[in-house]
Amino acid sequence: MVTDPDGAPVHGAKVRVSVRSNVLDGRGKSLLPQSSALVVETDQSGRYRFASAPFFVYEILISAAGFGTETLRARSGSWLDTTLRRTAILEGTLVDVLERPIPGATFRLMQGDQVRVAHSASNGQWNFDEVVAGSAWLEVAHPDYEPRAIRVVGLSDGAVESRQITLVRGATVLGDVRTAAGVPVFGAEVEITSITQGLVCGHYTTNADGRFEGHALVPGERYRVTALHQLGQGRSEVMLAENLDKTLTTVVIEPTWTLSGTVTGPSPSVAAYAHVAVTSEDGTENPEVIATAEGSFSVPGLMAGVSYRLVASAPGMAITQLSGVKQSKPTVQVELEPAVTAAGRVLSAQGVPLESALVKFNFPQQGGAAVLTWTDAAGNWQVQGLPSGEAWMTVSHPGFQNHVTQETFAAPARGALIITSLTPLF
Repeated sequence: MVTDPDGAPVHGAKVRVSVRSNVLDGRGKSLLPQSSALVVETDQSGRYRFASAPFFVYEILISAAGFGTETLRARSGSWLDTTLRRTAILEGTLVDVLERPIPGATFRLMQGDQVRVAHSASNGQWNFDEVVAGSAWLEVAHPDYEPRAIRVVGLSDGAVESRQITLVRGATVLGDVRTAAGVPVFGAEVEITSITQGLVCGHYTTNADGRFEGHALVPGERYRVTALHQLGQGRSEVMLAENLDKTLTTVVIEPTWTLSGTVTGPSPSVAAYAHVAVTSEDGTENPEVIATAEGSFSVPGLMAGVSYRLVASAPGMAITQLSGVKQSKPTVQVELEPAVTAAGRVLSAQGVPLESALVKFNFPQQGGAAVLTWTDAAGNWQVQGLPSGEAWMTVSHPGFQNHVTQETFAAPARGALIITSLTPLF
């Protein structure tokens, strides 16, 4: 008997029966019935029946309009109750970035081993009916646009899932890499990175004319193009036009330089365990630092014209930052000092502890990024690793006025508890 999820009989369901075991007699002759594949339909009560030979194993496929296909295996003489699941409908429209319909695109719906194909109409509409509930992969392709692969999840029995899918035209960067004297650079390694997303979109190598092509990029997006060669490095930024398929750019290779320096502290162990990290000021690269146990370090391959930030640290020492490191000052000396621990409490004007208040420290003489921490449920905060010196301390919380004070920290003594009272905005 075949029923739907509500238990009602399914009339007219097709039942295809195939023999799955090939039994031979003593002389090697097949004992298969004359018809090894039978097709019957369920009656008004949802039942079906077919005569079979004994000792055979059968594969039974049951399907009906509006339902998914069920596959069963059974031996002769079995009674099978089958519940068919209602299928879902997956439909939608296909548009470009200006929400104009895209006709003629090819859709491939993949569920398990089943692959179905559909095409978008002149108004951009597309659909798949009788989709099995569950999940699926939907691939969309059009010769004038970048392809997309979409994971469709949560398809439920009998549901109608509507989606609007957007395709973008593929854009290309045509570039050439040259020296400052204008000589083409052959064999330069080119990397194209999306500035907004921070993702690497492709790697290319320049030809004998110093040229390369970066494909499958998004119009209207800004990209960073970096070229690396034994002669040096170069970088450029390019904004892809909305209405152009190709955009030109030139990358000039400049000789690289090496930053070198030493880290010192109150004892030799500070230099032995010191850690140095260098990043570009715009955060686009993290050059490799070569360090020794004596506290000396070098950072080769830095780009001319780019500013870098150096961060040095060691156990028990305050983090020291140097900003604006450039080729004009290729040698630096970093002196680490014992770290300072500061603690405090943030309260409202009525003395109520404030949770999740932001406490920020800026050290003007040190430079670098601010040090941040937040209060706990009791309004308490604590931060370790602060450098000695003067700092601007800003305490903020939604609904209250910011509280700014100037604090002085000195190592190694821990300062007094800093109590901050915030005034409501209204």
